[in-house]
Amino acid sequence: MTISEKIARFVRELQFEDVPAEVFDAAKAHMVDTVGVALLSGKTAPTSAMIRKLVREKEERPECTLWGTREKTSAASAVLCNATVIHGLDFDDTHTGAIVHPSASVLAVALALGEKLHKTGEEVLLAAVAGYEVAVRLGLAADGQFHNHGFHPSGILAPFAGICVAAKLMDLGEDVIVNACGIAGSQAGTIMEFLHDGSWVKMLHPGWGAFSAMYAVDCAQVGFTGPRTVFEGQYGVFPVHIGGLGRLAEEIDTLGDAWLTPEIAFKLYPACHHTHSFINVMASLMEKHRFSAADIRSIRAYGTPMCASQVCYPKEAKVRPETEYMMKFSLYYIIAMTALHGGVTTEEIDLKYMKDPLVLEMMDRIEFIEDPSIAVRGHMPAKLEVTLKDGRTVSELQKYEKSARENPITLEDVIRKYHGCVSGILPEAAERAVLDAVLNFGGPNAVPGLMAAMAAR
Repeated sequence: MTISEKIARFVRELQFEDVPAEVFDAAKAHMVDTVGVALLSGKTAPTSAMIRKLVREKEERPECTLWGTREKTSAASAVLCNATVIHGLDFDDTHTGAIVHPSASVLAVALALGEKLHKTGEEVLLAAVAGYEVAVRLGLAADGQFHNHGFHPSGILAPFAGICVAAKLMDLGEDVIVNACGIAGSQAGTIMEFLHDGSWVKMLHPGWGAFSAMYAVDCAQVGFTGPRTVFEGQYGVFPVHIGGLGRLAEEIDTLGDAWLTPEIAFKLYPACHHTHSFINVMASLMEKHRFSAADIRSIRAYGTPMCASQVCYPKEAKVRPETEYMMKFSLYYIIAMTALHGGVTTEEIDLKYMKDPLVLEMMDRIEFIEDPSIAVRGHMPAKLEVTLKDGRTVSELQKYEKSARENPITLEDVIRKYHGCVSGILPEAAERAVLDAVLNFGGPNAVPGLMAAMAAR
């Protein structure tokens, strides 16, 4: 069997009783997180207003809700808009081994089609799990090589994740799923050049990929064919993008036997995930050794080559980020703001700080050193060595980012983040209603109930 045939078989055969309760619990927790992030992004990210304006002007059939509003558009346009909004602040979840943001595309498709097709909450969750499990495995199979070749895996894999979700909710046959994957492979090519200038295109990647999934399914249903070897063929996604097959067969063959949805990490800071452990280490050092930013003489930051490529190079762009989006991908800026402000929230992602001499001086005290020896497969470690003006040097290594299985957070932590995102955006009653709707997501009114609660004024 080809890889797409194995994926199609898994999606077709997956039943609710096959999935452990902890997997559904994880899916609900990611829905809580994703909804909170989307509502915050919808209110504050300029790209959210842009993408909503574009889909409003299409004047399409009112099938599916634009999250956080009472407006409806076609399912495909709703998916494009909602997935883009979810990813608009770079605050949505990541599987750090696969290096993919799965919920933006998975939940945008799941909730749109759940609404259009009047599916129960249980059916929507099952479809979401199918999408999560396939997307994460495809990312793991590449083992970081999509990034190393200049491609953004969240955009490359979004079409395939979306197809799995749609296939489960639409009860598509195996041939339709295989052909849809073959069609979607021609749309899988998102590039990472935004890292050099902080432009906004990355926010579109999950949305455009999920939108491609919707049209790939439509095309396959009316008879369009796609290559059955879309992943592993000579000109398939993996050989073309990474020059080989990676661990493709090994990862796909575990579908249904092992469950990876609970491994997806929550983002606690609205910045590139490679910076998160550095935030934790800096805050930990300052607390343990009782020093302030004014006490710091210099900082040495040790990170992996992958970390360097994402948040440290090109150095001239990262030490003086010129856009707010570039700030999220500047390790120098993130460490400096943690030292000065104790952490990084959406409030710290503001170009006004690039006129603050304290910030600029702190950034200039930071030296980055590539250190492959600290690498931990599937994770984003960080090491800091801080020299203080009193002559002391203190250091700390964090191997596992927070919310990894080795460094877990709780559902209460996720709910706390949710409240932090939506406070002031939703009325208090609606804030509670949205949370209750997700935590008790089930039955025929699950999706319309959630959409109504999110749209409360």
